Amino acid sequence: MNHTDHDDIRPDVRATARRLLYDLARRGELPAEALDTKDRSRLFAELWERGWTDAEIGVHTKTTTFTVARVRERLGLAPRTITKGAA
Repeated sequence: MNHTDHDDIRPDVRATARRLLYDLARRGELPAEALDTKDRSRLFAELWERGWTDAEIGVHTKTTTFTVARVRERLGLAPRTITKGAA
């Protein structure tokens, strides 16, 4: 049996912690790297949908623009160089 650090955490506690981490990252208080891949992708997509550029997402999530672009491309989202509505 493969034992990990998370084996002892109840599923309801794990879900609550995951939501808390996501909320902190969404507010820009926690680096997106603290999230799992699925939540980080969801956060980047959420910010992209709000019209944010890769650079804005990177600064807010404390992530490099390279990483933001890589995730955005994987999600099939178009690059954005100016904030939506700023033109």
